[in-house]
Amino acid sequence: PKDYPASYELSVGTSTNEFDTDILIDSRDGSISSEIDLEDDLGFDNEVNLTWINAHWRMADRHALELIYTPIRRATYFENRKDIDLGDKVIKAGAAISSDVKTHLFDIEYTYSLYKDQQTEVGISGGIYWMNSLTRVNAKGALQEEGSEDVQFVESFEKSQRLVVPLPLFGLSASHWLSDAWKVSANARVLDITINDIDGYLLNLNVETSYYFTDHVGIGLSLSSFDLRVSQQRVIFTNSVKYGYTGLLGYVTLRY
Repeated sequence: PKDYPASYELSVGTSTNEFDTDILIDSRDGSISSEIDLEDDLGFDNEVNLTWINAHWRMADRHALELIYTPIRRATYFENRKDIDLGDKVIKAGAAISSDVKTHLFDIEYTYSLYKDQQTEVGISGGIYWMNSLTRVNAKGALQEEGSEDVQFVESFEKSQRLVVPLPLFGLSASHWLSDAWKVSANARVLDITINDIDGYLLNLNVETSYYFTDHVGIGLSLSSFDLRVSQQRVIFTNSVKYGYTGLLGYVTLRY
């Protein structure tokens, strides 16, 4: 496989990751400010199973294009043991709460190889990390308006937050063939930028190894660390999310 001139590569994998997620609900004038920890406040599991799809195209000897798609779906149902502040309303302890988070992550990256021979490749990359996330909270129980002493029982109350942000990314990557069938690689990508109404920080570190049984079929193992913090200014509210995860990913790869 080291000497096989593959132009296309498709990888599919799954992993279990340790998540830590916060969403923030803020008004631009500062009158409303609330941070919710999805794991501690809303009962989401810390461990999340992810499916990952990676398509890689070697356009020329030193030029490559890569697309990674990761869908994330999380849901929970529990009875809260403490008050939950949603900014303009407070869900009192003892309410039945169902919550779900749907996130689609699209990672498009172009890599130029500064150095490349039959065994080793070192490159720089630039691309777009596109995030579309919707968080919904539905509660049945006692509800209190912010600043009011009155408590009302409601059959159904829903609060949602959507965040859609494209973030530019820049990184470094390196790979090395230990044998004709065994390859190791690593990459690091970072972003810390403010563009118009979007303020974002992202750090992604990844090390992986893959082994090819034939010219076309292989398996791999990847260890990833991910830290994302992003906020988007709206007319009235500022939508923000912070999440990070660390996980081990196993995958199957096909190339031709």
